[in-house]
Amino acid sequence: MTFLGYYRRPRSLEAKIEREGAVSRLMEIVSAPLEMLPTNVASTDIFEQTNITPNFGSDYYIVLTDSLEDNPFMLDATLQNIANKFREEYLNIEERAKAIYDWVIENTSYDRDYKKHKTPYRNSIEAFLHRKGLCGSLAYLYIAIARAAGLKAEYVHVRKDFQGKDVHHACAAVHLGNRTVFVDLAYYTYDILHQDYKILNDAESAEMYRKMRSYFK
Repeated sequence: MTFLGYYRRPRSLEAKIEREGAVSRLMEIVSAPLEMLPTNVASTDIFEQTNITPNFGSDYYIVLTDSLEDNPFMLDATLQNIANKFREEYLNIEERAKAIYDWVIENTSYDRDYKKHKTPYRNSIEAFLHRKGLCGSLAYLYIAIARAAGLKAEYVHVRKDFQGKDVHHACAAVHLGNRTVFVDLAYYTYDILHQDYKILNDAESAEMYRKMRSYFK
């Protein structure tokens, strides 16, 4: 099964293919405009069902992989189609960002029983399939859908929350024109004002994801 994810474009990127049989690893990095993504994908093998045209001006590049272990912001065909609907129905990016937040709140919940699970720290697809996740997992889900819907979104490590409480917490940030909105699915708050935080780049986000996934094993 192939999964798709959007990752912020480095300043220099060389598209490359690494295919080695059934080894679970990066399959291909390609550049593509968001508008070229499929609107109706019947198969979960997204790459082979889609004609993606390179666009080196895009803010994101697309990663196709058969592994979920190292990739927090991933989508399957179902999630991509959900993202496409947000892009089509909400032309205003502010309304789109809020609509995605509302959808995640309505369709998932904070996982208070995470210690009972085999994989408690979930990526975006796992959070969607289980309809539950910890703060970081819910942030991954929001970010994955938002990016696929044409928004610029990133992962945020929160050290002091909106009440001034010291925390080890995570939320999402979505960039809407000249302002950045913090979206906190675990606190059930859109446009929350946390006091001390760091917006992570994708390399930092992936490293944090791997550490947390290993910690909870």
